[in-house]
Amino acid sequence: MYHQFMELADVDITKTPMEVGPTLHYIMGGVRVDADSAQSTVPGLFAAGEVAGGMHGSNRLGGNSLSDLLVFGRRAGLYASEYAKRLAKMPRLVDRQVDRSRERNARAFSTGARRELRSAFTPTYEHDARARRDSSEPARARGGESGASASCGSARSASV
Repeated sequence: MYHQFMELADVDITKTPMEVGPTLHYIMGGVRVDADSAQSTVPGLFAAGEVAGGMHGSNRLGGNSLSDLLVFGRRAGLYASEYAKRLAKMPRLVDRQVDRSRERNARAFSTGARRELRSAFTPTYEHDARARRDSSEPARARGGESGASASCGSARSASV
């Protein structure tokens, strides 16, 4: 980190305080799965990796994503295969439903939709929800009164 600040910003963080704030690292979870089979609560849907909570819940430890995916992905595949073999007949996909779903997903992940979400959330995050400078910021982020919450730290680090 020292090298990056010196090279990119000509800032010596051993002498000059640097701003520290939380950031999104990974999005994990969302699909609830059985720990043994990786089957979700939706019949026939199996999930592994970061879409499922995995063995670390929604807090994956750095560096073990690949091993987690290999182990639990294989497990999900084996159980999905067994599930499919037990079906009396394979379910039919309805093209109209697939097309509607594809269109809905394309709209949700379009550049315009992402830009709109980012512009809606960024001001609150930047001003009221990051590492706190004073105790009023958490309350403002929730739309409450100033000074209602305790401070969670400082937005500036101490000199390293």
